[in-house]
Amino acid sequence: MHITVTGRHLDVWASLRHRVEEGLGAAVAKYFDRAIEAHVTFDKRGSFFLADIAVHVGRGIVAHGGGEADDAYVAFATALEHLAKRLRRHKRR
Repeated sequence: MHITVTGRHLDVWASLRHRVEEGLGAAVAKYFDRAIEAHVTFDKRGSFFLADIAVHVGRGIVAHGGGEADDAYVAFATALEHLAKRLRRHKRR
């Protein structure tokens, strides 16, 4: 899976990029074997960090997840939980 990590109003540091690649890879692989690509965007608004995840997992299937917190890692974890819930629900159909 090809993962793109970008930041708006901030530079994405190496440890955050590494956490995104590990966490997202594990969460998506749990439900889909061959995910195509993922885009993760971090945004800084005031004192809050926003994390937005969009994963293209298959033919016409795109799942989104978002999170907001004081810390970029916590915002990503919240977004990842939201995304995992959506992937699990889609897989159960």
